[in-house]
Amino acid sequence: MTRSSVLADPVDRLVGACERLDAGDTTGRAVLLDALADAASEWGTREPEARLELRDACVRGLEPWSGNSTLVRRTRDSEGSRRSFSVVEHVLENEPRGDGPAAREFDRVLLSSHALSALRARRVVFGRELLRRFRARENGAVFRVAALNAGPAPELFDFLTAIGSAGRCVHAVIVDGDEASLRHVEDRFATMRCEATLELRRIEPARAALLREPLSSRPFDFVYAPASFDYVPDELAARCLEHAFAQLKPGGSLFLAHYHRDLTTFDRMLLEWWLGWFPYFRAPKELARVVTQTSLAKDGTGAGAVRGPNVYAFIERKD
Repeated sequence: MTRSSVLADPVDRLVGACERLDAGDTTGRAVLLDALADAASEWGTREPEARLELRDACVRGLEPWSGNSTLVRRTRDSEGSRRSFSVVEHVLENEPRGDGPAAREFDRVLLSSHALSALRARRVVFGRELLRRFRARENGAVFRVAALNAGPAPELFDFLTAIGSAGRCVHAVIVDGDEASLRHVEDRFATMRCEATLELRRIEPARAALLREPLSSRPFDFVYAPASFDYVPDELAARCLEHAFAQLKPGGSLFLAHYHRDLTTFDRMLLEWWLGWFPYFRAPKELARVVTQTSLAKDGTGAGAVRGPNVYAFIERKD
């Protein structure tokens, strides 16, 4: 068997699966999933150079279908920003779209990956936590909350919708480096005509930590981060945690989320090949090690919990 035929077989299977989808084959999605799984398995067994060759051949071969997937299009339009608003928005909407049946099914496969499902799970958990902590505040007190790396901040709007007119007691600060995300939050806030106070900060939380910039003029009851510095080395992650924790008033809480499992070869293939995402997730023990190396271990009390696809960490600042 020649080298070119070895490369061609996974590509041929993938192309054949997409062609069946284009033809309206009702079993086509199962065939596509099997072909993708086989390609991932083959990719995982190869040496680095051969892995790159297989990836490039598959991506080129599937371009007529994958390129029309809405998620792939938005990823390309985002110029490689891993937290691009439009990409995260589509993941959270979880509505497969694309030009043609094969492109829509390809979109569906990408959206169903474990790591992207974890983003949607965070929306639910953070929304519930916001509501719980708001209801537990002192009667009538202003609830000051900061969201770091919030993206389109869907959990905040779920929360504000749930509390209705009581939103007048909320002061929310959104900290994100993506301008489109902040514009979306501002527009959505105006459309809701919510009585809450909104403050937008366009800066990456990691940069704010390095510059030691306060996130607002007053401390917070609650600071949360849907993306908890997974993409930075331990030393910078520790500085980010220190900075976020320093924004809390005594008795305030910091709430973090991480994906809690190793990505499978299949998931890594979906994220890396078509979305250009190379995620790094600290295991719960690694996250605990980073936290214990900061002042959070001395000045706060913490706990962790695994819920669904994520691990969550809660650190409360001592009175």
